[in-house]
Amino acid sequence: MVANRMLKLSPLPAMLSTHPETKPAARRLRSAHRSVDGLFTSLWTLRDLRQKQGENLRRLPEREIDLLRAAMIFAGAGLDSALKELVRDCLPQLLDQHSRVLGRLKEFGSRLAKEEPRAAVRHLSADNPTEALRQSYVTQLVAQSLQGTSDLIRVRDALGLTKEAALTDTKIKALDEFFTARNQIAHELDLQRPGGRGSSLRRSRRLTTTRDQCDATFLIAGAFVVATDSHM
Repeated sequence: MVANRMLKLSPLPAMLSTHPETKPAARRLRSAHRSVDGLFTSLWTLRDLRQKQGENLRRLPEREIDLLRAAMIFAGAGLDSALKELVRDCLPQLLDQHSRVLGRLKEFGSRLAKEEPRAAVRHLSADNPTEALRQSYVTQLVAQSLQGTSDLIRVRDALGLTKEAALTDTKIKALDEFFTARNQIAHELDLQRPGGRGSSLRRSRRLTTTRDQCDATFLIAGAFVVATDSHM
């Protein structure tokens, strides 16, 4: 008989935040973490009931796969929300404290002058051109949801976290498969072209794979919060 092992996320760092600027990001991340663990508990409960009824647990019915899909969406939302909070709440202060962070702002201003000269003129014409440029920079960083690891690298560099061991390109790019799966679920309803007679119209999801992908996502998000907090 297949064991009904409960999926469980690794705990987030006990000390995510020590500064008021990082507390909103930490709070959002912990909330998403609890939600995903709650979905895994609900999944275990459903499978426990099926096991007691003598059903075969090897086959995942659609209602159980939907819980795995929901876990992926919540994990992605937790990452997205936490990083955007870091940018909104912490980047203004980091711009005043770290030359590397300020350098990224200057690069943004240079690109704006070359690619969007009218926008650059509006910034220069503002009562406070520097503040106008800063606000535009923050808005640009949080305007869209994070769609892939290149977006994470962009946020990491904007926050000046490029030397953090937990946030190397290699470790961030390890989330490529998570983003592929998350985007298939969020943007395509996990639908796929049928491969032949009797094939499923929806992609399947595996228990341990989903857990591991969600876990890696929360660990990276936690590393972002901790690293940013240490720079404040």
